[in-house]
Amino acid sequence: MVAGAGPPQPHRPVRPGPRRGERAGVGQPFPLLTISRWSGPRAACYGACDLATASRRGRSGVLPYLVTFAVAAVLSLGLTPAVRLRAGAGSYRRQGERERGAEKPRIGGLVIFSAFAVTPFVAALLTPSVGNFVLPKGREIGGLVATAFIIFLFGYIDDVRELGWAAKSAAQLAAGVILYALGYRLGDVSLPGGNTLAFGAFDLPATVAWLWLVTNAVNLLDGHDGVAAGITALTAATLAWIAWDLDHALVAILFASLAGAVSGFLPFNFPAASRFLGDSGAQLLGFLLGALSISGFVDETGRVPLYIPAVALMVPLLDITLAFTRRLLNGRHPFHADLDHIHHRIERMLGYGPRRLALSLYAFSALFAAAAVALHLLRGTVWVWLVALTVAVLVLAFIARLRYHETLLTSLTAQRIRGRLMRSTGAHPSAAGTGGDRDEAATRTPRQP
Repeated sequence: MVAGAGPPQPHRPVRPGPRRGERAGVGQPFPLLTISRWSGPRAACYGACDLATASRRGRSGVLPYLVTFAVAAVLSLGLTPAVRLRAGAGSYRRQGERERGAEKPRIGGLVIFSAFAVTPFVAALLTPSVGNFVLPKGREIGGLVATAFIIFLFGYIDDVRELGWAAKSAAQLAAGVILYALGYRLGDVSLPGGNTLAFGAFDLPATVAWLWLVTNAVNLLDGHDGVAAGITALTAATLAWIAWDLDHALVAILFASLAGAVSGFLPFNFPAASRFLGDSGAQLLGFLLGALSISGFVDETGRVPLYIPAVALMVPLLDITLAFTRRLLNGRHPFHADLDHIHHRIERMLGYGPRRLALSLYAFSALFAAAAVALHLLRGTVWVWLVALTVAVLVLAFIARLRYHETLLTSLTAQRIRGRLMRSTGAHPSAAGTGGDRDEAATRTPRQP
C-alpha cells in the first residue's frame, strides 16, 4: 500500500439509530438484504424521496454533485471544438466502420481525461461543500488520475499507430496492479441472498480481472457513433446517485465528473459524429467505471456488492461476453475482430439507422440502470431475487431478438459436438449444417478491442 494513498473513502456522518417510525437501515452502508417494515416497493418509494430529506438525515444535498456535473460538461463542451489534433497513421482504421474516407479526429480521450482530472478541483473552488470532500483527498484523486493516464496514453498510441491486443492488455493489467496497490481491491464481494464471495489471497487477480473486463467491454462497444459515450454517461450518472445515497460523497463527485465530461463530449459524438472517442477515450471510460465501481460501494465490513454496478454495466458486459463466446466457439482468437457486436446486429437485423440505433441502446441500458437502482433501494431477499430474475429475462429476450442463440448453436464447436453424438448413436452426421458460417461476412473487418 502506498503511504497516504488509497481509494476515496466514504463520508459517513455520525447519526443516531432509527427512532420509532423511521425506516430501519436507510442511509446506513448497504443494508440491501435486511428485511424491514419498509421492504419492497415502499422502500423504493421512500428512497426516491431522499433528495428532499437528505439534510435532515445528515447527508449533503445533491447541489454539489449537480455543480460538479455542470462544470465537467462545460469544460468538455468547450474543450472539444478547441482541441485540434490531426489524426495519425491509423486515422481510417477505427472510423472505417462508420464513414470511409472521412477523417475525423479521435480526441475524445484527451477531452474527457482533461475534464475529469480538473473538474473536482474547479468545483471545489466554486462550491465549498465539494471542497470539503475533494481537497483532503487530493493525493487519492491524483493516484486515480495518474493511473488512468496510463490507459489514456496507450490508447492514444493505439489510435495513432495500431497496437496489438497483447500490448494493450499488458498496459491495462499494469494499470490494474497499480490501482490495487493504491487500495482499490475486491476482497469480499457480497452476493444476492446475503452470501459473501471471499477472494482472500486472490483479491489481486480478481481486482485486475474486473478492471480489464470493464475496460475492454466499453472499448468493444465503441463501434458506432454515440453508443459507448451515451451508455457511459447514463451508467456513471446512475452509479453517482447510488454512491451519493450510500454516503460515498467523494466517489459520487468523481462519478458526476465522469458523467459530465462524457455528456459534454456527446453532442460531438452523437450521429453523425464529428469527433470520435478513439481507443484512448473508450478504454479510459471503461477503466474509470471499473475503478470507481470498486471504491464506490464498499460497506463498513469491506464487502463490495459488485452485482449492482455489474447490472448497471450489463450492455457492455453482455456484448463482450457474446463476442468472446462466439469467437471461441468458432475456433477464432477471442480478440479477432468482427462486425457482429450488439450494435452491428441491431443495424443489420432490425434496420435501424445510426440515431435510432444509439437511442435504442440508451433505452435498453436505462432498463438495467433502473434495475441497479432497484437492487440498491429494495430490501428483502425476495425482492432482490425478483429484480435479478427480471434482469435475466431481459438478457435472454435480447439475445433471442438478435438471434445470438442461433449463432451459438450453429457454431463450429456445436457442430462438432452434434457430430460426435450422432456418431455415437449411429446416426448420419450430415445434418450438422454450416450455420457457423452464417455471419462470415461479419468477421472480415479487422478491429481489435
